[in-house]
Amino acid sequence: MKNAYTLLFLMLAACTIHGAVPMNEPVRAGALLPLTGSLSYFGEEMQKGFDLAAEEINAQGGVNGRLLQLIYEDTKCDITPTITALNKLRHVDDVVAFLGPFCGSSIEITATFAEQEHLIGITPETNFGKLGNTYFSTKSLLEKQMQTLAEHAYNTGIRTAGIIYFDNLYGVKNKEHFTHHFTKQGGSIVAAEAFLPWEGPDYRTMITKMKDADAILIVWGSAGEVINQIRELGSATTILGIEGIDNPDTLEIAGKNAEGVLSAKEEKITDAEFVSRWKARHQEEPTMWARDAYDSVHLMAHLFNACGGEDTSCAVEKMTHLKNYQSVAGPITFNPETWDTGKEYHITRVRNGQAIRLT
Repeated sequence: MKNAYTLLFLMLAACTIHGAVPMNEPVRAGALLPLTGSLSYFGEEMQKGFDLAAEEINAQGGVNGRLLQLIYEDTKCDITPTITALNKLRHVDDVVAFLGPFCGSSIEITATFAEQEHLIGITPETNFGKLGNTYFSTKSLLEKQMQTLAEHAYNTGIRTAGIIYFDNLYGVKNKEHFTHHFTKQGGSIVAAEAFLPWEGPDYRTMITKMKDADAILIVWGSAGEVINQIRELGSATTILGIEGIDNPDTLEIAGKNAEGVLSAKEEKITDAEFVSRWKARHQEEPTMWARDAYDSVHLMAHLFNACGGEDTSCAVEKMTHLKNYQSVAGPITFNPETWDTGKEYHITRVRNGQAIRLT
């Protein structure tokens, strides 16, 4: 990671002077997504939400009377493509804000870059807390998710657990938060195994070290193959997952093996009018990734419109004092002490291929 940041700040030396923009020029925002690679499903869903929001904003007069233009860049959920994308968006496309990205390490780098360039960034994805003074998430804190899951697991009789996690910021923080809250209850972690998906990891070796534990937590969005291998090795352990482990891709790959998978999900009541508009456009229900991406674009436009311009300091000030902002996923009230957005989590279980709320 140190090498990545060294590269990042060396590349910042190439920055240019960004002057005033004519009123006939669009407001350009950089949208960072994993559009290729093993996590491209999530990027594609986010792009759908970004696109619809931008179209609606422009139909309503744009951002301070100017059209909003989203410029997409593929992070591949990897460090180097993220750095390349950020520099291109800022120093070639001259964007005034960043939307996204999706994965933990990409989020961490974007937060650092946004603060260095004094631009606001809003991700509809993981909230690690404060990563930079100008970077925000529309989600509730990640630690609250893992606390909810760990406490539910312990309260339902689970005393030992193993963890298989993606070796990036997101994976490490999930592992740390779950471990802290599970052991605080009195549980124990029998093994914690990290992997990088592009290295073709041997999940069976990892699973063997923990297959007799009461539960295995999988910190990985595309978890279908891991779930299958747990069951193929004869383990009847309870499978725990991150929010969104019950996505269509995982459920299709895992099939019946996904039955009973538990996860903690953020409390959200999706606006009915938004769902209707979405279904008219896509002939399907919006996913959480699409819905939250949609919200992040509207929030960015709201901040800039409230400021009467694309001034970062003003937008940050408006964001840190945001109270009861009505997003389609429910109200957002920002806590400037914790960087939380005020939502709680509940437990779901996969039953007959669907995530069913338990608590």
